[in-house]
Amino acid sequence: MAIPFLNNLDITDNQLLNAKLHVTPTAPTAAAGQIYFNSTENVAKYHNGTSWVDIPRKISVGGTSLAYSQAIDLVAGTNVGIAESSGVITISSTDEFEGTVTSVGTGNSTFIDGSGGPITSSGNLTFSLSATGTPDNTTYLRGDNTWSPISGIYSWTIAGDSGSETILNGETVEFAGGTNVTTAYDSGTNTLTINSTDQFQGTLTGITEGPGITVTPSATSPTVAVDYLGADNYLLEAGVATVAGSDDIINFSDNTDSNVKKTTLGTIPVDSLTLVKNYIDSSVSGGVYYQGGYDPTTDLTSPGNYGLQTPPNPNIIEIGWMYTVTADGTFFGEQVRVGDVLIAEIDAPTSLSDWTTVQNNIDLATSIVVGLGNVVPGSSNTITAPYSSGTATLDVVDSTPLQKGAVIVDAGTGISVSYASGTATVTNTQTNSANTYAETITDTDLTIDHNLGTKDVIVQLYDVATDETVYADVERISTSRIGVTFSATPTNSVRVLVQKIG
Repeated sequence: MAIPFLNNLDITDNQLLNAKLHVTPTAPTAAAGQIYFNSTENVAKYHNGTSWVDIPRKISVGGTSLAYSQAIDLVAGTNVGIAESSGVITISSTDEFEGTVTSVGTGNSTFIDGSGGPITSSGNLTFSLSATGTPDNTTYLRGDNTWSPISGIYSWTIAGDSGSETILNGETVEFAGGTNVTTAYDSGTNTLTINSTDQFQGTLTGITEGPGITVTPSATSPTVAVDYLGADNYLLEAGVATVAGSDDIINFSDNTDSNVKKTTLGTIPVDSLTLVKNYIDSSVSGGVYYQGGYDPTTDLTSPGNYGLQTPPNPNIIEIGWMYTVTADGTFFGEQVRVGDVLIAEIDAPTSLSDWTTVQNNIDLATSIVVGLGNVVPGSSNTITAPYSSGTATLDVVDSTPLQKGAVIVDAGTGISVSYASGTATVTNTQTNSANTYAETITDTDLTIDHNLGTKDVIVQLYDVATDETVYADVERISTSRIGVTFSATPTNSVRVLVQKIG
């Protein structure tokens, strides 16, 4: 561990023997005049206040070693310039091109023919189009390098079921409506719209008109099937499964359809009524239906009692049936009291988990049974238990010579107290003020009054963050005061320890 000195080290012109530079692959914190040895580059460096600079070492030019003090002079040569600015040397070339062109020739390519070459000193090169035909304002150059009349690009062919026709420049094609087809032209947007007046095309294969009504279209005999009660209690007559022929639409608003009739409740089949009942039961499954009292001590042995636990009676019990307990007893092994309520959670319940029990009477609580209870102060009066809104608040009273109670350990002069997990730790912080003194400092230059009455004191300093001993200029100003000086403000706070000797 390095010993930190927080001020300059003056060895009064003595030699620093067997010392070496700080060896590190990366530069330390930079400060003007600082030196270190770069272990990656194997070179010593110093900081000039702006950047790190290699400490001069011997160099050679062309294999010849130069002396440390020998200057190197860079001289410009042919077509080479040298300039220096702020320690930067710039070498530039004045040659813009390399070599000389001695001859320029011509050649032919797609669409272009060249002539006039080669030229070795002076002359003109000529280039012209190689297309066949005569160019003028009525022709254009085609991809096959031929001049062609412009009118040729406007011809196109229109074809239909009965034949085809070539349309030339200037001719008009008219779109006319036919059977079940109309056309409309919008001159503002130059849009031609073709519409069909047929709403449907082809044969429909199946449409569901609504819940319980299925339509099967056909070109000759569409059918409609009804399989449930319709609006206003209209039903298909007995034996009628579908309506065929022209009766492809059933009108439920009247009684004119020969296959549909309005019924009374008495004419509705029992199977249909059962379906309605089951639907209603499933829709109101959250309802509760009171069935009367229940004595768990007799179950089925008493006439008129409900056998909720003894088969076969549970098989007829339905979800939502509710009973009131009329005698203390057990229900599927659980204690029930008079006034408790039992509610079936499923049809045909066979275990306690199939029921909801609502307790009316609760026993007194015991060490193993949750029930009614109360909180009262102890006979020693060490605990209070006042109630507010049904809640008891327990407080431990202060300790006295005659009873045990709450005790608080408080700190005093020279004593510190800390608590952790209910344990108080008492520490003596008192120092011998007649022989020692301690203080924490952070500034660069301080005077400290220790008031020990002598200059015979030992002063030691340490970093409060790293706990390492540090060194600074210490001056014994008087028998009661010392001065501590750092070359720069310490990174961390420093603890100053002063001890009187003798």
